[in-house]
Amino acid sequence: MFRKKEMESGLARIMRGKVRLRAVLKDLTASLQRGTAFYRISSRKADTDVEQYTPVDYRAERDRKKLEQFVITNSALKDGHFKKRIECLSKAVPRSENLFEENATQLIYGDKIAFVDYNTETAVIIENSTIARFQTSIFRLLFKRL
Repeated sequence: MFRKKEMESGLARIMRGKVRLRAVLKDLTASLQRGTAFYRISSRKADTDVEQYTPVDYRAERDRKKLEQFVITNSALKDGHFKKRIECLSKAVPRSENLFEENATQLIYGDKIAFVDYNTETAVIIENSTIARFQTSIFRLLFKRL
């Protein structure tokens, strides 16, 4: 359970619904400086329509700031339209290991980590530099081994 002081200080935010999920990507582009990187682990199902959770200006703002993204995803997304639509450095979890279709995403950006559950349209943003560095290290370790 979160202590009230932690919630008031903005260390953790829980958001629900399409509009609030769009706020995650708005926070990502607003939080990052030009030319920095962010990391995404996406285990979403291929038939999940992420456009409904994407702000209209997200891609333009991401590109304007020249944000670099590294992605770990499932084979279905890597081989499908996802590959054609998004420019990033991406690797896929091999089909032989796991279908990797929990229908969730993790974003690591700056000193924040966001978790998105597309099934319940719920997101959690945690702002903590230590945890963000820890998650970045785990991401990079996995990315190198895929």
